[in-house]
Amino acid sequence: MRPKIALTALVAVTIVSAPTMVVGYPIPPVALWELVESSDIIVLAEVVDVREIPREGAWSPSHRAKLRPTAFWKGRAVAAEMLNVEFHGFLECPSPPNYRQGWTVLAFLVDEDGVLETNSLSYGTRYIPESDRSRVRELVVAADVIQRRARIDSADYDRNI
Repeated sequence: MRPKIALTALVAVTIVSAPTMVVGYPIPPVALWELVESSDIIVLAEVVDVREIPREGAWSPSHRAKLRPTAFWKGRAVAAEMLNVEFHGFLECPSPPNYRQGWTVLAFLVDEDGVLETNSLSYGTRYIPESDRSRVRELVVAADVIQRRARIDSADYDRNI
């Protein structure tokens, strides 16, 4: 009986005192290339209003940002004077989209069954200094053109096999 108790104690002490490795998995940033590729609409807009909205369920958006578009960098321009973007504002990790009332945001948006949502949470809202906007626009448009051309080329390639 004593050997069982000693063995159990040895195992318990080993488990408790053994160094444990706790590995955190950081959420990798989303590159501009990926944001352009996976967004339906990329818009430079003034954030007019941000407010909490009634939730329909645990997974439904909790906030809505009203954006006044000044320029569409990808996707067709929406006829509406304002864009309503719904998002989960109570997330802690990963961070939710960051809409600051009165600021001009570059928003990367996806259309989820007629509801605009921010692509890639906080990575989908960027505040670009006015002096850098033309250069960032060039990069966004160039990425979009290259990505569309690659999709067309690959479709042609598939047809010719």
